Amino acid sequence: MAADWLNVADTTPRISYTATGGQTAFTVPFLFFTDDNLNVYQNDALLVLNVGYTVAGVENPSGGTITLITGATVGDRIVIARSTALELTTHIPPSGPLDVPAINIQFSKFIAMLQEERDRFDRSLTQPDNEASLDMTLPSNRANKLLGFDSTGAPIAVLGPSSVADQFIGAALIESKAVAQVTTFDPTTNYLLLGGNASAGSAALAGYVKGTGSGSFSDGGGTSWKPVASGDLSTPVPGAAGDNTTDDRAALQTVMNAVAAAGGGYVHLAAKSFRVVINSGVTDLGLVVPSGVTLLMNGATINLECTGSVYGIRLQSDAHIIGPGTVAVTVSFGPGSQSIWHAPISLGAALGEVTSVGALGNYINATRWSIRRLRFTSVRSNGYKISGIGGISHGVIEDCEFPSDSTSIGCINFDWGTVGTISSAPASMAANLTNFNNGTAYTVHPNNIDIRRNKIGSMTNAASCPIRLSGVHAIRVDGFEIAQSNACGVQHVGGDLGYEFAPTAVKQSRHSGIVIRNGSILYASNGVGVSCDMYADNVANAIASFGYTPMLQPQQYSDIVFENIKTFGSTAPSASDGIVMSWMEGGTIRNCNVTGHQHGIIIREAVRGLLISGGKIDTNQQEGIYIGNSGAPPEEITVEYVRAYANGVSGSYAGIVCNNGKRHNIRNNILGQGGEGFQDFGVDVTSACVDVDVCGNHVIAATNVAYRVGTATSYNCVRVFTDNTVDVAPAIFSGVAIVPISYAYVNNVLARRFKTTRGTMTTTPGSGTWNTGDIVEFIDAQAGGTMGSYCVTGGTPGTWKNLPNLAA
Repeated sequence: MAADWLNVADTTPRISYTATGGQTAFTVPFLFFTDDNLNVYQNDALLVLNVGYTVAGVENPSGGTITLITGATVGDRIVIARSTALELTTHIPPSGPLDVPAINIQFSKFIAMLQEERDRFDRSLTQPDNEASLDMTLPSNRANKLLGFDSTGAPIAVLGPSSVADQFIGAALIESKAVAQVTTFDPTTNYLLLGGNASAGSAALAGYVKGTGSGSFSDGGGTSWKPVASGDLSTPVPGAAGDNTTDDRAALQTVMNAVAAAGGGYVHLAAKSFRVVINSGVTDLGLVVPSGVTLLMNGATINLECTGSVYGIRLQSDAHIIGPGTVAVTVSFGPGSQSIWHAPISLGAALGEVTSVGALGNYINATRWSIRRLRFTSVRSNGYKISGIGGISHGVIEDCEFPSDSTSIGCINFDWGTVGTISSAPASMAANLTNFNNGTAYTVHPNNIDIRRNKIGSMTNAASCPIRLSGVHAIRVDGFEIAQSNACGVQHVGGDLGYEFAPTAVKQSRHSGIVIRNGSILYASNGVGVSCDMYADNVANAIASFGYTPMLQPQQYSDIVFENIKTFGSTAPSASDGIVMSWMEGGTIRNCNVTGHQHGIIIREAVRGLLISGGKIDTNQQEGIYIGNSGAPPEEITVEYVRAYANGVSGSYAGIVCNNGKRHNIRNNILGQGGEGFQDFGVDVTSACVDVDVCGNHVIAATNVAYRVGTATSYNCVRVFTDNTVDVAPAIFSGVAIVPISYAYVNNVLARRFKTTRGTMTTTPGSGTWNTGDIVEFIDAQAGGTMGSYCVTGGTPGTWKNLPNLAA
């Protein structure tokens, strides 16, 4: 039954897609009235209904779907546009009943027709509203000439050169200087791009503007033209076919080199597919965006075909590539062992490429570069989409899209690099040090880079880690979304050599200024959400195995900040941990949400001085926050203002656990949250801990004990203050039956520390480990009896003396 009426939303009746490999279904997000209302294009070719595609969703105000009969090839451009017939199919009779549904549908069609006309208008050349009306009729003498505009903005026919490419920005593309010298140009021509001197191709491409000076020449009309020295000149790409069949690498490289030689500027591509073949015979082993050049994609696709240990697109200093556009690796054969080879875009230089401190080249320390608004696809397994190795700095990667794939292991990877001979093998540390001291080798480190607002799809490779940073400083990752990762969502490591062989000035900045924030890992599968360590493991191995004396200790300090990050695990018993910290000093985890992992946040070996502040940790298999490692216990971990609830899905666990270590501070946290499930314990501090403060916490509810601290015979300086509270729990405390400790200060000097026990003790302790100055107060002391016992010599259980008796 036909609809009685149809809503027509205010939308554009056109949508385009870039297809994934084998994709067949494409959403139509607007109303259409019949199957043949839709025109479907695949790479500019109009498909035939029921031959190339089928349609579903007729007269659905929310739209429908077109389904290709044959799956698309990756990178295919699919455009769907509505075209409603300009016809009247109903009318209002002079008398009798009205066919209201038919009239309503006709009005819906009228609105649809107006939308389609608006779409055509928006895609046409028009004058801005703020201009006076001009005669925009095309000139009658336009044959074999270029379209231009006079000083009023009206269209004119500009004198055309003898050879014009189908793409141009500027006034004229001339095949040679010889042709330009005998040509009289229209006064509106103000830029010439010459393809040679005596004949086309006889010399490098060169741009000229009006003027006199060194290297200038006069055209046939007596106008003088001088070589372009500087400026942002938009140049054509002569010789680039853009048909995805012709190898366009040389043509693209020639134009970019010419613009760079002229002082820099823009190179524009058209919305076509450019095939770029790169092998070991290519200069600089990649398509190079040289210093001063901005490559504007304008909807183009660059398909890279790489063979051997080569690069994709390489950026030098002051080089930029700006979309919208797509960069892909469609062929990757024999890429070698380093991730930088065959990455669609690479920065820096592969390890071992820069063999001398006197020949750094144009890549290892590239600075002031940017990559914006690009879409990346890649068929290379175990590689990254953007890979940077070395001292690359002051760059920007923003608003890029990394669609789902199962082959590559990541999207953005930055790692330290080498100048001269530096080996990461532990046995080579002494030789590295000799080269470093001789001034013939050192390491360089990525720094001062902003990575922001990037969208990453499902990375389903088993080893996938979408964002990885190693041996870096002053890197800011802000506003990312990862649909899925399998091994780790975001990984930060100190690098296997750390900053051991960095120049002195660089050493001062090591591991500092790193901020990773405002990101979501929507599904971490059974992998880690966020991982961080500061351990130079190969340096540590050299110390242990080869007696190497380091310049820096393997474990180093960092002020790294993880802030407002959400990570969601698989919620399965096999889930991995959410946020993992190990081998580091310093750092902050602030306002992070962790759900569905094994442990929400786990603080493992050799972590010191870490702050966990705020955030929501819930529905993890074991503890919400777990602090402890038997091999190298953590120290000075502070957990504050965290909400931890519904953890311990797979057993009896707590919101916050201190399993070992010392000088931890668990304060002002809320454990359990009404209506959303409760873990068995609020805070659990084991007897392996030393000198732990638990204060100001509030347990809303616990199914077992609110605060479990130590054992009945072991305190180890655990201090529980009076301001820990609980709403609902079978018991407030377990383990040591403690009452809160108090301090006495006299003239700002700590006078004594109390450790008390609640119970019916009437004799001095006979077990447990105690410190000198500990006091056991007998809560049930009777008149005439002793008040308790005082530890005069610490030990197990130590030496005790009775306190004075109470008055009778």
